[in-house]
Amino acid sequence: MIDQSALLAHGVSLRPAREEDVPFLRALFETGRLDAAVLAAWPEAVRRAFLDQQFHFQTLHYARVYADADRLIVIADGTPVGRLIIWRTPAQWYLVDIALVPARRGQGVGTLLLQTIQAEARRAGAPCLRLTVDMQNPARRLYERLGFVTEEERIPAVAMRWPA
Repeated sequence: MIDQSALLAHGVSLRPAREEDVPFLRALFETGRLDAAVLAAWPEAVRRAFLDQQFHFQTLHYARVYADADRLIVIADGTPVGRLIIWRTPAQWYLVDIALVPARRGQGVGTLLLQTIQAEARRAGAPCLRLTVDMQNPARRLYERLGFVTEEERIPAVAMRWPA
């Protein structure tokens, strides 16, 4: 498990995701969509069915490909504010997903989480920490600021690596 002392000093903690977190995770999934403006124009029933399906597909994909990953809920002030999925192997650590509710974005929580993961990867002797981000995602700037470098650009995503 990740050393949470730096997080706790800022009122943030992590806990394993539970079945009862699914409604929160589904709502969080929707807030992270870069195509939200397009989807907003769809009829509500169609939009909801499409997003439910996409969330289900993502959940299945993560469960199959990253079966032994840590699935964590980010808590701030006693309330779920995000999720973090980290897959650790001897060859690499992979940040499968990191997402925060809109009200917590741009407030330093993401930076704090990433710096905590980087410190943990360094302590554990992980060779590197990898992630993939959409080219248009504003979080890409955060990753670059924290030392992640682009390994590969394949539209619409960028594979990034931080050498631990």
